[in-house]
Amino acid sequence: MTTYFKATRPDGTDFYSGKISYLQALENDTLVLHPLPLRPGATQAMGYLSVATVPTDCTGFTWPARLFEVEAPGDVWTPHSGDLPNKRATTQIRVLRELPAHQLFGPQGEQCIAIIDATAELDDETKTALREARTDEWYDAYDRVWQVADDGRADRSELDAARDALDDRLGGWDDGYSAYGAALAVLTRHLTGEVTAADYAEVTRPWRELVGAVHPDDTLPAKAAY
Repeated sequence: MTTYFKATRPDGTDFYSGKISYLQALENDTLVLHPLPLRPGATQAMGYLSVATVPTDCTGFTWPARLFEVEAPGDVWTPHSGDLPNKRATTQIRVLRELPAHQLFGPQGEQCIAIIDATAELDDETKTALREARTDEWYDAYDRVWQVADDGRADRSELDAARDALDDRLGGWDDGYSAYGAALAVLTRHLTGEVTAADYAEVTRPWRELVGAVHPDDTLPAKAAY
């Protein structure tokens, strides 16, 4: 049977209603059943339970969150194939196990979450310094990295939810764009040849200079030498 992914609130309940506990279903080994299911093929979100084919595109998740691997023993359909190609709908779900939540952000998820968590601890002096460290070259590099992350290609759609979650936590305040840029570069780090080494270095520079390394495999200095 095909397995899927489900992101929940930190307490294990669904983001849509906050009333369905996937954590409790796992602990009790019970099925999650939609209370008022619609027929297979329905597109109204109120009538089905949603799952994702990839962990990075769980519809509607925000950070912090939990992640579960699940399966659907009944009918499964794609309610919005054009806009949400990785979303699947069903009316009953079996929760198989809990997964590390950093998988919501892809291969570099641990590093993305580390940047999110560190941002919450920044003092005002560091926030100001991060803002002042952004140059015209930084914004140019950021725009190119953003274009890669926001490419819109069908095979890139799994990045959308992770990118949106980063934007939700890091992009809404001026000081946060240095953190957001660094996390976005880390999020797309595995797209070799699309995010250039120079752009990766520049977009992560303020964070590396003022806070610390963004990825343990980087060979870039903690303080940039360019």
